[in-house]
Amino acid sequence: MKKIILLLAISIGVLLAFTPKARAWIQFLDGSALPEPPWIPFSNEGNTAVVDIGAGNFALELDSPFHTDTEDPHKSGNFYNEYYIDFRSDLEKVAATRFRLAGFTPTGAENILSPSTPQISPGILLANGEYWVWSMINDTPILDLGPAVTNQWHTAYIWLRPDYSARVIWDGVTVFDGTVAADDPPVGGYVEFGSGTYWETTAGTVVDFDWVGWGDASDLPRPALSIRGVGSNVLVSWSTNDAGFLLQSSTDLTSSNWIDVINPVSVVGTQYAVTNASTAPAQYYRLISRPLAFQEVTFNDAPTPAVNIPNPYAGLNWSSEWFYEKDDYAGFGPQAYIGVDASKTTGTISGGGGGPFLLKSLLASSTSGSTTFSLTNNGISIYYAAKKSPDPKMQAIAEDIQHADYPIGPAGKYARGGTMFPAFVFRYSKYPKAAKEYLRFMMEKEQYEPWQAACIGYVAHPLRAYEANPVWKADPQHIFFRDVVKNMRHYGYAGKLGKASAAAIADFIVVDMFGEACTGAQTPKEAARRAEKRAQRHYRP
Repeated sequence: MKKIILLLAISIGVLLAFTPKARAWIQFLDGSALPEPPWIPFSNEGNTAVVDIGAGNFALELDSPFHTDTEDPHKSGNFYNEYYIDFRSDLEKVAATRFRLAGFTPTGAENILSPSTPQISPGILLANGEYWVWSMINDTPILDLGPAVTNQWHTAYIWLRPDYSARVIWDGVTVFDGTVAADDPPVGGYVEFGSGTYWETTAGTVVDFDWVGWGDASDLPRPALSIRGVGSNVLVSWSTNDAGFLLQSSTDLTSSNWIDVINPVSVVGTQYAVTNASTAPAQYYRLISRPLAFQEVTFNDAPTPAVNIPNPYAGLNWSSEWFYEKDDYAGFGPQAYIGVDASKTTGTISGGGGGPFLLKSLLASSTSGSTTFSLTNNGISIYYAAKKSPDPKMQAIAEDIQHADYPIGPAGKYARGGTMFPAFVFRYSKYPKAAKEYLRFMMEKEQYEPWQAACIGYVAHPLRAYEANPVWKADPQHIFFRDVVKNMRHYGYAGKLGKASAAAIADFIVVDMFGEACTGAQTPKEAARRAEKRAQRHYRP
Protein backbone atom coordinates (compact mmCIF):
# COMPACT_ATOMS: atom_id res chain seq x y z
CA MET A 1 0.00 0.00 0.00
CA LYS A 2 2.83 2.42 0.77
CA LYS A 3 4.29 1.86 -2.68
CA ILE A 4 0.95 2.71 -4.32
CA ILE A 5 0.71 5.93 -2.35
CA LEU A 6 4.18 6.94 -3.41
CA LEU A 7 3.66 6.24 -7.10
CA LEU A 8 0.32 7.99 -7.31
CA ALA A 9 1.44 11.06 -5.42
CA ILE A 10 4.67 11.39 -7.37
CA SER A 11 2.83 11.13 -10.69
CA ILE A 12 0.45 13.87 -9.53
CA GLY A 13 3.41 16.07 -8.73
CA VAL A 14 4.85 15.56 -12.20
CA LEU A 15 1.54 16.51 -13.77
CA LEU A 16 1.53 19.76 -11.79
CA ALA A 17 5.06 20.69 -12.87
CA PHE A 18 5.10 23.65 -15.22
CA THR A 19 7.17 24.80 -18.18
CA PRO A 20 5.94 28.14 -19.59
CA LYS A 21 6.51 27.48 -23.26
CA ALA A 22 4.79 24.10 -23.21
CA ARG A 23 1.34 25.37 -22.25
CA ALA A 24 -1.49 26.49 -24.52
CA TRP A 25 -1.36 30.25 -24.27
CA ILE A 26 -3.97 32.22 -26.20
CA GLN A 27 -1.06 34.22 -27.62
CA PHE A 28 2.62 33.49 -27.05
CA LEU A 29 5.75 35.28 -28.32
CA ASP A 30 9.04 33.42 -28.05
CA GLY A 31 11.26 36.37 -28.96
CA SER A 32 12.57 34.83 -32.17
CA ALA A 33 10.65 37.17 -34.50
CA LEU A 34 8.86 40.49 -34.50
CA PRO A 35 5.27 40.18 -33.21
CA GLU A 36 2.55 39.67 -35.81
CA PRO A 37 -1.24 40.28 -35.57
CA PRO A 38 -3.18 40.22 -33.31
CA TRP A 39 -0.28 42.04 -31.57
CA ILE A 40 -0.40 45.72 -32.54
CA PRO A 41 2.77 47.88 -32.64
CA PHE A 42 2.45 51.26 -30.93
CA SER A 43 5.63 53.32 -31.21
CA ASN A 44 6.80 56.83 -31.95
CA GLU A 45 10.42 56.46 -30.78
CA GLY A 46 13.16 53.95 -30.03
CA ASN A 47 14.17 50.75 -31.78
CA THR A 48 12.79 47.21 -31.91
CA ALA A 49 14.94 44.22 -32.88
CA VAL A 50 15.49 40.51 -32.33
CA VAL A 51 18.72 39.90 -30.37
CA ASP A 52 20.75 36.78 -29.60
CA ILE A 53 20.81 36.15 -25.81
CA GLY A 54 22.95 33.02 -26.01
CA ALA A 55 22.49 29.24 -26.02
CA GLY A 56 20.54 29.46 -29.28
CA ASN A 57 17.89 31.64 -27.67
CA PHE A 58 16.59 34.99 -28.93
CA ALA A 59 14.73 37.88 -27.37
CA LEU A 60 12.68 40.80 -28.57
CA GLU A 61 14.53 44.00 -27.62
CA LEU A 62 12.75 47.35 -27.32
CA ASP A 63 14.41 50.58 -26.22
CA SER A 64 13.46 54.18 -25.59
CA PRO A 65 15.43 57.24 -24.39
CA PHE A 66 15.06 59.17 -21.14
CA HIS A 67 12.67 62.13 -21.09
CA THR A 68 12.32 64.89 -18.55
CA ASP A 69 8.96 65.56 -16.92
CA THR A 70 8.80 68.75 -18.97
CA GLU A 71 9.22 66.85 -22.25
CA ASP A 72 6.85 64.10 -21.20
CA PRO A 73 4.37 65.24 -18.54
CA HIS A 74 3.04 62.50 -16.33
CA LYS A 75 0.76 60.03 -18.18
CA SER A 76 0.71 62.25 -21.24
CA GLY A 77 1.46 59.39 -23.62
CA ASN A 78 3.84 61.55 -25.67
CA PHE A 79 6.51 58.85 -26.07
CA TYR A 80 6.19 55.07 -26.22
CA ASN A 81 7.56 51.91 -27.82
CA GLU A 82 5.32 48.91 -27.22
CA TYR A 83 3.09 46.13 -28.53
CA TYR A 84 -0.42 45.47 -27.27
CA ILE A 85 -3.59 43.40 -27.68
CA ASP A 86 -7.00 45.02 -27.20
CA PHE A 87 -9.84 42.94 -25.73
CA ARG A 88 -11.96 45.23 -23.59
CA SER A 89 -14.75 42.83 -22.62
CA ASP A 90 -12.56 40.24 -20.87
CA LEU A 91 -12.74 40.47 -17.06
CA GLU A 92 -10.18 37.72 -16.41
CA LYS A 93 -6.77 37.26 -17.97
CA VAL A 94 -3.19 36.19 -17.30
CA ALA A 95 -0.23 38.11 -18.72
CA ALA A 96 3.33 36.95 -18.24
CA THR A 97 6.86 37.56 -19.44
CA ARG A 98 10.48 36.69 -18.88
CA PHE A 99 12.56 39.82 -19.33
CA ARG A 100 15.70 41.69 -18.35
CA LEU A 101 16.81 45.30 -18.43
CA ALA A 102 19.89 45.50 -20.63
CA GLY A 103 20.14 49.15 -19.61
CA PHE A 104 18.14 51.77 -17.70
CA THR A 105 18.43 55.26 -16.28
CA PRO A 106 18.44 55.68 -12.46
CA THR A 107 15.50 58.10 -12.59
CA GLY A 108 12.18 58.17 -14.35
CA ALA A 109 9.31 55.71 -14.68
CA GLU A 110 8.75 53.12 -17.40
CA ASN A 111 5.92 50.60 -17.67
CA ILE A 112 7.20 47.17 -18.79
CA LEU A 113 4.17 44.84 -18.63
CA SER A 114 0.61 46.08 -18.21
CA PRO A 115 -2.41 43.77 -18.31
CA SER A 116 -5.73 45.45 -17.59
CA THR A 117 -9.44 44.71 -17.60
CA PRO A 118 -12.25 47.28 -17.51
CA GLN A 119 -11.93 46.90 -13.73
CA ILE A 120 -8.27 46.81 -12.59
CA SER A 121 -4.83 47.46 -14.07
CA PRO A 122 -1.88 46.19 -11.99
CA GLY A 123 1.32 46.09 -14.03
CA ILE A 124 5.10 45.85 -13.70
CA LEU A 125 6.68 49.30 -13.46
CA LEU A 126 10.26 50.56 -13.21
CA ALA A 127 10.32 53.71 -11.06
CA ASN A 128 13.61 55.39 -10.12
CA GLY A 129 15.56 52.14 -10.32
CA GLU A 130 13.01 49.98 -8.43
CA TYR A 131 10.58 47.40 -9.75
CA TRP A 132 6.97 47.86 -8.61
CA VAL A 133 3.58 46.28 -9.03
CA TRP A 134 1.63 49.43 -9.85
CA SER A 135 -1.98 50.33 -10.62
CA MET A 136 -1.66 52.04 -13.99
CA ILE A 137 -5.04 53.77 -14.27
CA ASN A 138 -5.15 54.90 -10.63
CA ASP A 139 -1.39 55.59 -10.64
CA THR A 140 -0.89 54.08 -7.18
CA PRO A 141 1.75 51.66 -5.85
CA ILE A 142 0.71 48.13 -4.91
CA LEU A 143 3.98 46.32 -4.10
CA ASP A 144 7.72 47.12 -4.16
CA LEU A 145 9.57 44.24 -5.86
CA GLY A 146 13.07 45.52 -5.12
CA PRO A 147 15.93 47.19 -7.03
CA ALA A 148 16.51 46.69 -10.74
CA VAL A 149 19.86 45.18 -11.76
CA THR A 150 21.23 45.31 -15.30
CA ASN A 151 21.04 41.99 -17.23
CA GLN A 152 19.25 40.19 -14.40
CA TRP A 153 16.38 38.06 -15.72
CA HIS A 154 12.96 38.16 -14.08
CA THR A 155 9.77 36.20 -14.72
CA ALA A 156 6.42 37.82 -13.92
CA TYR A 157 2.87 36.45 -14.05
CA ILE A 158 -0.13 38.70 -13.37
CA TRP A 159 -3.54 37.07 -13.03
CA LEU A 160 -6.49 39.51 -13.09
CA ARG A 161 -9.80 38.17 -11.77
CA PRO A 162 -13.43 39.34 -12.05
CA ASP A 163 -13.76 39.87 -8.28
CA TYR A 164 -11.37 42.87 -8.43
CA SER A 165 -8.48 40.77 -7.17
CA ALA A 166 -5.12 39.88 -8.66
CA ARG A 167 -2.31 37.44 -8.11
CA VAL A 168 1.29 38.37 -8.96
CA ILE A 169 4.03 35.73 -9.23
CA TRP A 170 7.52 37.23 -9.37
CA ASP A 171 10.46 34.93 -10.05
CA GLY A 172 8.44 31.87 -9.04
CA VAL A 173 7.10 33.35 -5.81
CA THR A 174 3.55 34.57 -5.20
CA VAL A 175 4.28 38.09 -3.97
CA PHE A 176 0.71 39.40 -4.02
CA ASP A 177 -2.72 37.76 -3.88
CA GLY A 178 -5.51 40.11 -2.92
CA THR A 179 -7.95 42.84 -3.79
CA VAL A 180 -6.89 45.68 -6.11
CA ALA A 181 -8.61 49.06 -6.09
CA ALA A 182 -11.07 49.52 -8.95
CA ASP A 183 -9.81 51.64 -11.82
CA ASP A 184 -11.20 55.16 -11.87
CA PRO A 185 -12.13 55.72 -14.65
CA PRO A 186 -12.53 52.12 -15.96
CA VAL A 187 -10.44 52.31 -19.12
CA GLY A 188 -8.69 48.95 -19.41
CA GLY A 189 -8.89 45.87 -21.56
CA TYR A 190 -5.33 45.40 -22.85
CA VAL A 191 -2.12 43.48 -22.54
CA GLU A 192 0.79 45.84 -23.23
CA PHE A 193 4.54 45.29 -23.06
CA GLY A 194 7.53 47.31 -24.14
CA SER A 195 10.03 50.00 -23.29
CA GLY A 196 7.59 52.59 -22.08
CA THR A 197 3.96 51.67 -22.67
CA TYR A 198 1.39 54.40 -22.91
CA TRP A 199 1.06 55.07 -19.16
CA GLU A 200 4.66 55.59 -17.97
CA THR A 201 7.40 56.69 -20.38
CA THR A 202 10.03 58.96 -18.81
CA ALA A 203 12.84 56.50 -17.92
CA GLY A 204 15.35 55.42 -20.54
CA THR A 205 15.38 51.62 -20.89
CA VAL A 206 16.58 48.77 -23.08
CA VAL A 207 14.34 45.77 -22.38
CA ASP A 208 14.92 42.21 -23.66
CA PHE A 209 11.77 40.02 -23.67
CA ASP A 210 12.69 36.33 -23.81
CA TRP A 211 8.97 35.47 -24.08
CA VAL A 212 5.58 37.10 -23.54
CA GLY A 213 2.32 35.25 -22.98
CA TRP A 214 -1.35 36.10 -22.74
CA GLY A 215 -3.75 33.44 -21.50
CA ASP A 216 -5.95 32.32 -18.63
CA ALA A 217 -5.59 30.65 -15.24
CA SER A 218 -4.51 27.36 -16.83
CA ASP A 219 -1.28 29.09 -17.88
CA LEU A 220 -0.21 29.94 -14.34
CA PRO A 221 2.83 28.07 -12.98
CA ARG A 222 1.83 25.05 -10.93
CA PRO A 223 3.88 23.76 -7.98
CA ALA A 224 5.16 20.19 -8.01
CA LEU A 225 4.51 17.93 -5.04
CA SER A 226 7.14 15.49 -3.81
CA ILE A 227 6.33 12.53 -1.56
CA ARG A 228 8.37 9.85 0.13
CA GLY A 229 7.93 7.30 2.89
CA VAL A 230 9.56 7.94 6.27
CA GLY A 231 9.00 4.92 8.49
CA SER A 232 5.26 4.54 8.99
CA ASN A 233 4.63 8.10 7.74
CA VAL A 234 4.47 9.91 4.42
CA LEU A 235 6.39 13.18 3.95
CA VAL A 236 4.75 15.54 1.43
CA SER A 237 6.78 18.60 0.38
CA TRP A 238 6.87 21.44 -2.13
CA SER A 239 9.10 24.44 -2.79
CA THR A 240 8.95 27.48 -0.51
CA ASN A 241 8.89 29.51 -3.72
CA ASP A 242 5.32 28.26 -4.15
CA ALA A 243 3.77 30.09 -1.22
CA GLY A 244 0.07 30.72 -0.75
CA PHE A 245 -1.13 27.13 -1.29
CA LEU A 246 -3.12 24.71 0.86
CA LEU A 247 -2.43 20.97 0.94
CA GLN A 248 -5.50 18.78 0.49
CA SER A 249 -6.05 15.03 0.40
CA SER A 250 -8.66 12.58 -0.86
CA THR A 251 -9.09 8.82 -1.10
CA ASP A 252 -10.76 9.16 -4.52
CA LEU A 253 -9.34 11.11 -7.47
CA THR A 254 -12.81 11.42 -9.02
CA SER A 255 -14.36 12.86 -5.89
CA SER A 256 -14.99 16.55 -5.29
CA ASN A 257 -14.65 15.96 -1.54
CA TRP A 258 -11.04 17.02 -1.00
CA ILE A 259 -10.26 18.00 2.59
CA ASP A 260 -7.58 20.30 4.01
CA VAL A 261 -4.61 18.53 5.59
CA ILE A 262 -4.47 20.06 9.07
CA ASN A 263 -1.09 18.67 10.09
CA PRO A 264 1.48 21.42 10.76
CA VAL A 265 3.46 22.78 7.81
CA SER A 266 7.16 23.11 8.60
CA VAL A 267 9.99 24.64 6.60
CA VAL A 268 12.90 22.29 5.89
CA GLY A 269 15.60 24.05 3.89
CA THR A 270 13.85 25.35 0.77
CA GLN A 271 10.81 23.08 1.15
CA TYR A 272 7.46 23.24 2.91
CA ALA A 273 6.96 19.82 4.50
CA VAL A 274 3.95 18.01 5.99
CA THR A 275 4.18 14.63 7.70
CA ASN A 276 1.10 12.41 7.48
CA ALA A 277 0.41 8.89 8.70
CA SER A 278 0.57 6.21 6.00
CA THR A 279 -2.73 4.38 6.46
CA ALA A 280 -5.23 2.57 4.26
CA PRO A 281 -6.96 3.46 2.01
CA ALA A 282 -4.54 5.21 -0.35
CA GLN A 283 -4.37 9.01 -0.06
CA TYR A 284 -4.04 11.39 -2.98
CA TYR A 285 -2.61 14.87 -2.43
CA ARG A 286 -2.96 18.18 -4.23
CA LEU A 287 -2.20 21.87 -3.69
CA ILE A 288 -4.82 24.57 -4.17
CA SER A 289 -4.59 28.35 -3.93
CA ARG A 290 -5.68 29.68 -0.57
CA PRO A 291 -9.38 30.59 -0.91
CA LEU A 292 -10.25 34.28 -1.03
CA ALA A 293 -13.90 33.89 -0.06
CA PHE A 294 -14.67 35.69 3.20
CA GLN A 295 -17.02 34.19 5.77
CA GLU A 296 -18.48 36.62 8.28
CA VAL A 297 -18.94 35.13 11.76
CA THR A 298 -21.66 36.63 13.96
CA PHE A 299 -21.14 36.65 17.71
CA ASN A 300 -23.44 37.48 20.57
CA ASP A 301 -22.18 40.01 23.07
CA ALA A 302 -21.22 37.14 25.39
CA PRO A 303 -18.48 34.84 24.06
CA THR A 304 -19.86 32.00 21.98
CA PRO A 305 -18.41 28.62 22.97
CA ALA A 306 -15.62 27.88 20.53
CA VAL A 307 -17.24 24.64 19.41
CA ASN A 308 -20.16 26.65 18.00
CA ILE A 309 -18.04 29.00 15.89
CA PRO A 310 -17.43 27.94 12.26
CA ASN A 311 -13.74 27.05 11.89
CA PRO A 312 -13.00 28.60 15.30
CA TYR A 313 -9.20 28.37 15.15
CA ALA A 314 -8.65 29.44 11.52
CA GLY A 315 -6.87 32.69 12.39
CA LEU A 316 -4.78 31.11 15.12
CA ASN A 317 -3.85 28.12 12.98
CA TRP A 318 -2.80 30.38 10.12
CA SER A 319 -0.81 32.72 12.37
CA SER A 320 0.98 29.94 14.23
CA GLU A 321 1.82 28.30 10.90
CA TRP A 322 3.34 31.42 9.32
CA PHE A 323 4.93 32.94 12.43
CA TYR A 324 8.31 31.62 13.40
CA GLU A 325 11.31 32.32 15.58
CA LYS A 326 14.10 30.60 13.72
CA ASP A 327 17.68 31.41 12.89
CA ASP A 328 18.13 35.16 13.20
CA TYR A 329 14.54 36.06 12.36
CA ALA A 330 11.34 36.49 14.30
CA GLY A 331 7.92 37.43 13.01
CA PHE A 332 5.61 36.64 10.13
CA GLY A 333 8.09 35.17 7.72
CA PRO A 334 8.36 35.29 3.94
CA GLN A 335 5.70 32.60 3.57
CA ALA A 336 3.18 35.06 5.09
CA TYR A 337 4.57 38.31 3.65
CA ILE A 338 5.03 36.36 0.45
CA GLY A 339 8.01 37.26 -1.67
CA VAL A 340 10.21 39.17 0.75
CA ASP A 341 13.83 38.66 1.55
CA ALA A 342 16.21 39.93 4.19
CA SER A 343 19.95 39.70 4.67
CA LYS A 344 21.22 38.61 8.07
CA THR A 345 24.57 40.20 7.29
CA THR A 346 23.60 43.64 6.05
CA GLY A 347 20.23 44.03 7.70
CA THR A 348 18.70 45.13 4.39
CA ILE A 349 15.05 44.39 3.74
CA SER A 350 13.28 44.14 0.40
CA GLY A 351 9.83 45.65 -0.06
CA GLY A 352 9.09 48.93 1.64
CA GLY A 353 6.66 51.64 0.67
CA GLY A 354 3.99 49.81 -1.29
CA GLY A 355 5.22 46.37 -0.28
CA PRO A 356 5.53 43.88 2.54
CA PHE A 357 8.51 43.43 4.78
CA LEU A 358 9.99 40.85 7.09
CA LEU A 359 10.01 41.52 10.82
CA LYS A 360 13.65 41.03 11.78
CA SER A 361 15.00 40.45 15.24
CA LEU A 362 17.59 42.75 16.78
CA LEU A 363 19.97 39.79 16.65
CA ALA A 364 20.07 40.12 12.87
CA SER A 365 20.65 43.86 13.16
CA SER A 366 23.43 43.41 15.67
CA THR A 367 25.17 41.06 13.24
CA SER A 368 25.75 43.94 10.85
CA GLY A 369 26.69 46.28 13.69
CA SER A 370 25.09 49.23 11.94
CA THR A 371 21.38 48.62 11.54
CA THR A 372 18.51 49.11 13.95
CA PHE A 373 15.11 47.89 12.84
CA SER A 374 11.91 48.88 14.63
CA LEU A 375 8.27 48.10 13.95
CA THR A 376 5.12 49.71 15.29
CA ASN A 377 1.39 49.42 14.65
CA ASN A 378 0.47 53.06 14.26
CA GLY A 379 -1.14 55.71 12.13
CA ILE A 380 0.88 58.02 9.92
CA SER A 381 1.68 60.37 12.81
CA ILE A 382 5.25 59.10 13.32
CA TYR A 383 6.03 59.64 9.66
CA TYR A 384 4.29 63.03 9.77
CA ALA A 385 6.33 64.19 12.79
CA ALA A 386 9.61 63.11 11.20
CA LYS A 387 8.79 64.50 7.76
CA LYS A 388 7.59 67.89 9.03
CA SER A 389 10.40 68.31 11.56
CA PRO A 390 12.99 71.05 10.89
CA ASP A 391 15.63 68.72 12.36
CA PRO A 392 17.66 67.09 9.53
CA LYS A 393 18.09 63.96 11.67
CA MET A 394 14.33 63.59 11.99
CA GLN A 395 13.94 64.12 8.26
CA ALA A 396 16.48 61.35 7.70
CA ILE A 397 14.32 59.06 9.83
CA ALA A 398 11.33 59.91 7.62
CA GLU A 399 13.28 58.70 4.58
CA ASP A 400 13.82 55.33 6.30
CA ILE A 401 10.21 54.86 7.41
CA GLN A 402 8.26 52.40 5.30
CA HIS A 403 4.60 51.44 5.61
CA ALA A 404 2.94 48.14 4.74
CA ASP A 405 -0.27 46.21 5.25
CA TYR A 406 -0.54 43.21 7.53
CA PRO A 407 -0.83 39.79 5.88
CA ILE A 408 -4.34 39.01 4.70
CA GLY A 409 -4.60 35.70 6.58
CA PRO A 410 -7.33 33.08 6.20
CA ALA A 411 -10.17 35.62 6.12
CA GLY A 412 -9.20 36.45 2.55
CA LYS A 413 -9.42 40.24 2.89
CA TYR A 414 -7.63 43.06 4.61
CA ALA A 415 -8.98 44.04 8.02
CA ARG A 416 -7.80 46.79 10.32
CA GLY A 417 -8.53 48.08 13.75
CA GLY A 418 -9.12 51.77 14.14
CA THR A 419 -10.40 54.41 16.48
CA MET A 420 -13.50 56.26 15.31
CA PHE A 421 -13.87 59.84 16.50
CA PRO A 422 -17.59 60.70 16.51
CA ALA A 423 -18.68 64.28 15.95
CA PHE A 424 -21.84 65.21 17.83
CA VAL A 425 -23.66 68.09 19.48
CA PHE A 426 -24.52 68.02 23.18
CA ARG A 427 -28.12 68.50 24.20
CA TYR A 428 -27.20 71.44 26.40
CA SER A 429 -25.54 73.30 23.52
CA LYS A 430 -26.75 76.90 23.41
CA TYR A 431 -26.60 76.95 19.59
CA PRO A 432 -27.41 73.42 18.34
CA LYS A 433 -28.33 74.48 14.80
CA ALA A 434 -25.13 76.43 14.34
CA ALA A 435 -23.10 73.52 15.75
CA LYS A 436 -24.75 71.08 13.32
CA GLU A 437 -24.09 73.41 10.40
CA TYR A 438 -20.45 73.70 11.44
CA LEU A 439 -20.08 69.89 11.37
CA ARG A 440 -21.76 69.78 7.97
CA PHE A 441 -19.48 72.58 6.76
CA MET A 442 -16.33 70.71 7.84
CA MET A 443 -17.36 67.58 5.90
CA GLU A 444 -17.67 69.50 2.64
CA LYS A 445 -14.94 68.94 0.07
CA GLU A 446 -13.64 72.52 0.17
CA GLN A 447 -12.78 72.19 3.86
CA TYR A 448 -12.29 68.45 4.30
CA GLU A 449 -9.70 67.82 1.59
CA PRO A 450 -7.30 70.59 2.76
CA TRP A 451 -7.71 69.29 6.32
CA GLN A 452 -6.74 65.77 5.23
CA ALA A 453 -3.85 67.12 3.17
CA ALA A 454 -2.53 69.16 6.10
CA CYS A 455 -2.35 66.06 8.30
CA ILE A 456 -1.15 63.89 5.32
CA GLY A 457 -3.93 61.39 5.86
CA TYR A 458 -3.82 60.96 9.64
CA VAL A 459 -7.58 61.47 9.62
CA ALA A 460 -9.17 58.80 7.43
CA HIS A 461 -12.41 59.64 5.70
CA PRO A 462 -15.77 57.93 6.30
CA LEU A 463 -17.01 58.95 2.83
CA ARG A 464 -15.75 57.12 -0.27
CA ALA A 465 -15.71 60.31 -2.34
CA TYR A 466 -12.55 61.36 -0.47
CA GLU A 467 -10.64 58.35 -1.82
CA ALA A 468 -9.88 60.68 -4.72
CA ASN A 469 -8.18 63.26 -2.48
CA PRO A 470 -4.78 64.01 -4.11
CA VAL A 471 -3.09 63.56 -0.71
CA TRP A 472 -3.12 59.76 -1.17
CA LYS A 473 -0.94 60.02 -4.30
CA ALA A 474 1.30 62.82 -3.07
CA ASP A 475 3.64 60.35 -1.33
CA PRO A 476 3.91 56.54 -1.75
CA GLN A 477 3.78 56.22 2.06
CA HIS A 478 0.28 57.76 2.23
CA ILE A 479 -1.70 55.21 0.23
CA PHE A 480 -1.82 52.60 3.02
CA PHE A 481 -4.03 54.83 5.14
CA ARG A 482 -6.59 55.66 2.44
CA ASP A 483 -8.79 52.61 3.04
CA VAL A 484 -8.60 52.40 6.83
CA VAL A 485 -12.30 53.02 7.38
CA LYS A 486 -13.33 50.89 4.41
CA ASN A 487 -11.50 47.87 5.87
CA MET A 488 -11.94 48.75 9.55
CA ARG A 489 -13.48 46.58 12.23
CA HIS A 490 -14.36 48.17 15.53
CA TYR A 491 -12.46 47.08 18.63
CA GLY A 492 -15.39 45.03 19.88
CA TYR A 493 -15.69 43.03 16.65
CA ALA A 494 -17.59 40.79 16.15
CA GLY A 495 -19.60 41.53 19.29
CA LYS A 496 -21.07 44.79 20.52
CA LEU A 497 -19.12 47.77 21.74
CA GLY A 498 -19.42 48.40 25.45
CA LYS A 499 -17.71 48.10 28.82
CA ALA A 500 -16.98 44.41 28.31
CA SER A 501 -15.28 44.92 24.95
CA ALA A 502 -13.26 47.84 26.32
CA ALA A 503 -12.14 45.74 29.29
CA ALA A 504 -11.15 42.85 27.01
CA ILE A 505 -9.03 45.22 24.93
CA ALA A 506 -7.38 46.72 28.00
CA ASP A 507 -6.64 43.18 29.22
CA PHE A 508 -4.84 42.33 25.94
CA ILE A 509 -6.82 39.09 25.69
CA VAL A 510 -6.73 38.74 21.90
CA VAL A 511 -3.13 39.95 21.66
CA ASP A 512 -2.00 37.42 24.24
CA MET A 513 -3.99 34.65 22.58
CA PHE A 514 -2.21 35.16 19.25
CA GLY A 515 1.12 35.65 21.01
CA GLU A 516 0.80 32.30 22.78
CA ALA A 517 -0.18 30.50 19.58
CA CYS A 518 2.42 32.15 17.34
CA THR A 519 5.36 31.59 19.66
CA GLY A 520 4.36 28.00 20.34
CA ALA A 521 3.77 28.59 24.04
CA GLN A 522 0.30 27.08 23.56
CA THR A 523 -1.49 25.19 20.82
CA PRO A 524 -4.04 27.31 18.95
CA LYS A 525 -6.87 25.39 20.64
CA GLU A 526 -5.41 25.85 24.12
CA ALA A 527 -4.64 29.52 23.48
CA ALA A 528 -8.28 30.04 22.46
CA ARG A 529 -9.52 28.19 25.55
CA ARG A 530 -7.38 30.33 27.85
CA ALA A 531 -8.54 33.54 26.13
CA GLU A 532 -12.19 32.49 26.42
CA LYS A 533 -11.77 31.86 30.13
CA ARG A 534 -10.22 35.31 30.62
CA ALA A 535 -12.95 36.96 28.58
CA GLN A 536 -15.66 35.40 30.73
CA ARG A 537 -14.56 37.67 33.58
CA HIS A 538 -15.73 40.65 31.54
CA TYR A 539 -18.61 39.11 29.59
CA ARG A 540 -20.96 37.93 32.32
CA PRO A 541 -24.66 37.13 31.81
